[in-house]
Amino acid sequence: MSITLVSDVRLAIRNVRRGGWQSATVVLILGVALGVVTAVFSIAHAVLLVPLPVDDSDGVVLLWGRDDARSQQVVEVSLRDQRAWIAAQRSFTAIELFGSVNWGELQVSGPGQPFRAVRSAVSSGYFDVLGARPLMGRTFREADDRPGARPTVVLSEGIWRQNFSSDPDILGRLLTVGAGSTVTAVEVIGVMPREFRVPAGAQVWVALGPELGEADDVRAMYAIARLAPGATVERGVAELSTIARNEELKGGNLTTSMVVVATPLMAYLLGPSRPALMAIAGASTALLLIACTNAAALLLVQGAARRREIAVRLAIGARRRQIVRQLFAESAVLSLIAGALGVALAYVSFDAIRALAPVDVPRLDEATIDGRSLLVALGLCMGTAVIVGLFPAWRHSGAAPLVALLDRSRSATSGSSSTRVRKVLVAAQLAAVVVLLTAAGLFIEASRHYSISISASTRRAC
Repeated sequence: MSITLVSDVRLAIRNVRRGGWQSATVVLILGVALGVVTAVFSIAHAVLLVPLPVDDSDGVVLLWGRDDARSQQVVEVSLRDQRAWIAAQRSFTAIELFGSVNWGELQVSGPGQPFRAVRSAVSSGYFDVLGARPLMGRTFREADDRPGARPTVVLSEGIWRQNFSSDPDILGRLLTVGAGSTVTAVEVIGVMPREFRVPAGAQVWVALGPELGEADDVRAMYAIARLAPGATVERGVAELSTIARNEELKGGNLTTSMVVVATPLMAYLLGPSRPALMAIAGASTALLLIACTNAAALLLVQGAARRREIAVRLAIGARRRQIVRQLFAESAVLSLIAGALGVALAYVSFDAIRALAPVDVPRLDEATIDGRSLLVALGLCMGTAVIVGLFPAWRHSGAAPLVALLDRSRSATSGSSSTRVRKVLVAAQLAAVVVLLTAAGLFIEASRHYSISISASTRRAC
């Protein structure tokens, strides 16, 4: 069996080389499509499929308000709101706060080379709600989160590696923050692991209390909460909405329609990037199907020129399964060469493809062409070989030897059949084009919503 397989592969390689420009065209068509699918998979895997570094992320929700009476779709949360919610609800084991947008940059002027880092202000139990554990040191305690407390900071792994050369003695070091009369000493208390990116874009985390001081009525945060065992999001939202309306009435807002909105953590982090990536994945799949259809059509044309060769082999005793196996081996060789080309194209163009995505797509910088991507590419090659090669191989091996040897008879009897095959291939291509155009439309719509959401966040930050 192994000798037969080696013989088939050797003959397939010779026939592919004899195919000349037709073989090269098939390789190029499939290679480009496989490269696109491989790159898109690598990005989608990093953004959508890699689990969050959060314990039981399904039980974590983000909370903010909505007041239709004042046409406010997003009402952020204050420290006063948080205290009222915690005191009167039973559906969440903890409710913590973090800035609804990252609060500018932390300007570090020493020791060492000055740098800037995007900061996120969080309450003391923020990391505990997420179940996120530091790579080194600790996260915030209640004493760190009180107004007037000594400023502390938790670094991301990227900042620790890039600006402190992964110094293991970073814990306890005092950083000089600010410039001129606003210089402050901030103590490094911990370093978060590389995969922790909540909220997106944050490079350092500071305690919320010292940032706000006594201004407990400033609504500039979102709440993040973990459901209690047996509780439901609906019941928790109903409880918090009642509390929120009562607090508004106490504050003199008699026309309030305040309700609390809950959003799953994953939905918040991905935002509109999920439908955009799904649309891109659909478009790349449609592109691969179109490429497979075109390649199959080319192999049918190429196989038609070999009908006499196949007829001779059948006439001298070759079995149909042997012919199918040989022709399928040729399509497999073409697919493997195309796969190698596709991986090379994906690797070379990957940085450019990532640069086309919006900068706020979470974990985009973690996407890479790795071993998993190569396995997917190999699987796609095998699937492509089946799609591209099996039908042409089965069709050409089924020709009657006598009819195939007689050119006049062949043209007279196979014309209608060939026409039907071409119509099927054209219909398949049109269906794939419809899918491709639909996915492109979904991508444009998702990108538009993404831009709107970013603009809204920027206005709130200002």
